[in-house]
Amino acid sequence: MIVYGDPQFSAKLSVLLGQFQTRLAVQRAATPTLEGVRTLLISSGQLEQAAFDSSSDIADTAAQLHSATAYAAEAFYGLWRDASMPAPKRTVSQALNLMAATLEAITCPETLTVKVKLPEGFSFYTLYPEQYAMAALHWLGDHTEAQKAVVVGIRSIGTTLGAVVSSVLQAGGWQVQSFSVRPTGHPHERQVQLPTIEDTASSLGVVVDEGPGISGSSMATTAEAFVRAGIVRESISFLPGHGNEPGQAASDDVRRWWATTPRYVTKTDDPIFAGGKSLPELLSDAVMTLACVGEKVVQIEDLSGGLWRQHVFTDQTQWPAVNPNFERIKYRCTTQSGLKILWKFGGLGSGSESLESTAEAIAKRASQREANGLGPDLLGTAHGFVATRWVEGTPMLQPRDVLVIQLREFMLVGRYILRVANLPLSIEEHEQAVARLEEMLYWNTWEALGEAMAEKTRLLGQAAKLSKPLRAYGDGHLSPHEWIRRASGQIVKVDGIGHDQNHTIIGRQSIAWDIAGLLIEWDMETDQKADAMLNNQYTEAGDEPIPPDVLLFYKLAYSAFRVGVCHFALSQGDRTEQERNRAAYNHYCQTLKYLLERIAI
Repeated sequence: MIVYGDPQFSAKLSVLLGQFQTRLAVQRAATPTLEGVRTLLISSGQLEQAAFDSSSDIADTAAQLHSATAYAAEAFYGLWRDASMPAPKRTVSQALNLMAATLEAITCPETLTVKVKLPEGFSFYTLYPEQYAMAALHWLGDHTEAQKAVVVGIRSIGTTLGAVVSSVLQAGGWQVQSFSVRPTGHPHERQVQLPTIEDTASSLGVVVDEGPGISGSSMATTAEAFVRAGIVRESISFLPGHGNEPGQAASDDVRRWWATTPRYVTKTDDPIFAGGKSLPELLSDAVMTLACVGEKVVQIEDLSGGLWRQHVFTDQTQWPAVNPNFERIKYRCTTQSGLKILWKFGGLGSGSESLESTAEAIAKRASQREANGLGPDLLGTAHGFVATRWVEGTPMLQPRDVLVIQLREFMLVGRYILRVANLPLSIEEHEQAVARLEEMLYWNTWEALGEAMAEKTRLLGQAAKLSKPLRAYGDGHLSPHEWIRRASGQIVKVDGIGHDQNHTIIGRQSIAWDIAGLLIEWDMETDQKADAMLNNQYTEAGDEPIPPDVLLFYKLAYSAFRVGVCHFALSQGDRTEQERNRAAYNHYCQTLKYLLERIAI
């Protein structure tokens, strides 16, 4: 099943460098903050990744950005450390000044466009540089005689993580040679070519990444490259993002590497933040700084992985199926006066040429929607999380249960879709977006319903590609339970932002994606009156109607995507959760099959 994607954006490197220098100047003009420098560090790593992965010959620029990331890591470590930890050789100001001088010396073609990837851990999975700083300190604790180390960060995220580890080891007195690599080849059998390593016989190897993933091959093959270069196998360590073993696609050789190589892992719920605080404690403290709050938190609850359902539904039989892998981390804080605040992870990485974090971008859109009465109250951001006021009320259930309510609520949601839509896709972006859906639709259908049904999907993709680019969708999550009815009768849409920039293959799509999602999630995918009502609303807003075959393509693609998401959750959770996901999987399969059966070959 195809579900995961590789989120990235394209921009001119000269523009990115200008934006980055502006953000750096803000930190240098005042007292640098850990949060501000953390953002600089991650953005610098993203620019470094883009330069190294560029097809153009800009090796000197990539090397300069590698140095800039190293200085950012040194400043970050200087702000994060406490008095018991080794001191960096430079002050925070000195490191930031050197970073600025390095950036000013960079020259690159004005027209050079690069692809910047969103580092998955920073962007979606609450991975923090602090974790790797702590892991590196633990590594130092086991290697007390300072020598030489070679630190390799695996791109994309390894540009930043490797720099953090290197800065800590250098503070501990080690001579460090550092670089990043891009593994190539089959996803389950990666290969790595290392640059020249100085003095391998007396060096220790450190492999840094956010894995292991389904195969664990990227870190293992990097370790093998260390051995080929002359580093002793027993002197190699892994600094991964979690303590789990590689997934089901790992080979025997890869499993041996993971079974025999020392690992240094620090989790986000460990006391890794300023003052020895954990992430929940950090967010509790941040409540005091939010506008219109200023109260102490008396309770904080983890609502991640579907736990939010017990606070929303009164009956467990109404719980929707969830896949924890596609949910952002969420916490709910309750203050002394009873005010409830929802913290949801929005992301630390940058997702556009503005180089603002995805959390900052989400907060801007949330503020606009709040002003237009289209979402919950925005309270602020902190450490990659976005805070909104918790919405008390009753979630909508399947509207077909109450036919009188059905039409009114359906029209309300239809108008919402139009009001939150984003600027139109470019022709190129539209074609790429449809191509992603075509591939996903074919293979998910092939696996769920067989080759004959999958072949039918080929008939509609071309029509969608040739259709006029439309406004981009603005929500992405339109199930009835995403709408909360307050006691006053007001209906509030929750969880409506950020889904066009997540770890799935969907990305930015036409507004037809939201329209199709609404029709399917509200069990109206075959209701021609519903199609007509939405198209009428769309044309009344000044746009051309969506052709029936194009809308059918998006309905099929939406169904196939949901089939894939549910498929990955079939073996997760307890028996009841598995039954929910099995029922959801069967429902979307049946919807997909029914829609395909209407297509004549």
